[in-house]
Amino acid sequence: MAPRRSFMTLRHRVWDYSPDIVILAFTTGNDVVNNSRTLEPYKMRPFFTYKGGKLVVDTSFRSLPEFRARQSTLATVFYWAINYSRATQAINEVKNRIANILTESRNKRKESRNKIGDGGEELGLDDMVYSEPKNDVWKEAWRVTEGLILLMRDEVREKGADFLVVTLSNGIQVHPDPSVRRAFTERLGIKNLFYPDLRIKSLGEQEGFSVLNLAQAFQVYAEQHKIFLHGFGSNMGRGHWNAEGHRFAGQAVAKTLCEDMNSKQNMLY
Repeated sequence: MAPRRSFMTLRHRVWDYSPDIVILAFTTGNDVVNNSRTLEPYKMRPFFTYKGGKLVVDTSFRSLPEFRARQSTLATVFYWAINYSRATQAINEVKNRIANILTESRNKRKESRNKIGDGGEELGLDDMVYSEPKNDVWKEAWRVTEGLILLMRDEVREKGADFLVVTLSNGIQVHPDPSVRRAFTERLGIKNLFYPDLRIKSLGEQEGFSVLNLAQAFQVYAEQHKIFLHGFGSNMGRGHWNAEGHRFAGQAVAKTLCEDMNSKQNMLY
């Protein structure tokens, strides 16, 4: 989850459960983009920005015509009807299914042009994240992202809980065929696919919080077992983790938590 949304969730919902540890799942492929008003395609949401050297919430989206339209009386009645009227729900479902069919059709055309099937560019992810920021927009996106992570670390510490950041994986990072990964890195002109993962790891080492990078271990496992850890059916290698990906991730996170717990217990004796 993007640090922007995670921070808001942490502040307004998480503490009701008095957790001993807070885990931030960080998707390198799009979470940095999601924290930038310039890079994020969907603008109707709050963003964080730096003012006077401090991160503050930017709620200027409230002035957007699209947002204001959703606050109208007609829109309010419509959303009420969606929640309470079966007929309206059915009509809305048909509309959404048609929109999804059209979106899938456009995506397939894009995939065909971009040769996504070979493990290359993936819709919804930004390949610029695999290299050092080359312009001010990306530099600021990373600055905001890292600032939000540190805000979360500080709040977690204040509550007396432990903080762990788990960087997830993107399909191309863990493609089982090394030649596909190599072709992708050569096309982008990058050295490796773990720049964002290692950057978050370095931040944790500098700022005193734990980071578990999953992508590197995922890549080794996928290559050894000739298995895809992302995707389903004809979409193997792309999208969300499949069952095997979730299994491997769950074991890795559990192992880290158990090792950390054993370490703390040993320190007590």
